[in-house]
Amino acid sequence: MHLLYGCILAALIHNLQTWQVGDQFKYSIPKDGKHWETLLEPMMERDRTQCAAWKEEIQNLVIFVSQLVCCTTRALRMTV
Repeated sequence: MHLLYGCILAALIHNLQTWQVGDQFKYSIPKDGKHWETLLEPMMERDRTQCAAWKEEIQNLVIFVSQLVCCTTRALRMTV
């Protein structure tokens, strides 16, 4: 398996050429004038998804902690 990865890596390195000033772009810049928006939108979507997941986890933790505090308080009141 490692030999296969080594062969693939060697092929990629062999085909890799350093970009020089004046060379053609591999991926052209969009002509619509929204360069930063084009780059930013996928990152923002990933961040929105991650924040939604974190928000759900935080809500679950708050519920758990509030139940734990309630049970602990009740147990302490019963012993006193």
